[in-house]
Amino acid sequence: GVAIYATGAKVNAEKCDFICNRGALGSYSGSASTQAEGGIVVFVGNCNGSTFTNCSWVANQNLRDVQNNGNTYYGGVLTLHMSSRDYAVSVDKCTFAYNITDSSNAAAGIDVRNGTLNLSNSIFAGNKAIEGNTLGVDLVVRTNGTANVEYCLFSSKGNTNITVEEIGEDKGILSMKGIVEG
Repeated sequence: GVAIYATGAKVNAEKCDFICNRGALGSYSGSASTQAEGGIVVFVGNCNGSTFTNCSWVANQNLRDVQNNGNTYYGGVLTLHMSSRDYAVSVDKCTFAYNITDSSNAAAGIDVRNGTLNLSNSIFAGNKAIEGNTLGVDLVVRTNGTANVEYCLFSSKGNTNITVEEIGEDKGILSMKGIVEG
């Protein structure tokens, strides 16, 4: 993470702005030893109980690391890659706007690779991904991730907003309540 890289640490942020950061996306080439977490704010390990309240992620860029070409790139302005689906991060009353990713396999907003995201009362607007990105530009829930989403607005035109990954028997988990997509 360019702004925050928390590994096994609880983070509580209130009224923080993550603006105009430029970070490299993480890569994955098939083995755990070659994995890297990418994004602006990244949680790894046990960061259970971390919170973001009234924060904003605006005009950030997540770019592929050209030295790792050929790998699968993932990440977002907020990336959860915790050591258990049982560990949760809560995001409430936050804004994710005008963020960009240049990967076809990454979110411009939030990427839940492993762990649980409790997302409420938040706005996603104007986030963009490169042409050919078939994933949710605002939220991607990977096979070991869970997202509980309540009362949020998703308004990133021209892209899919939310994607839940499914590989064989493994599926990401998404529950939604009071969602508006526009």
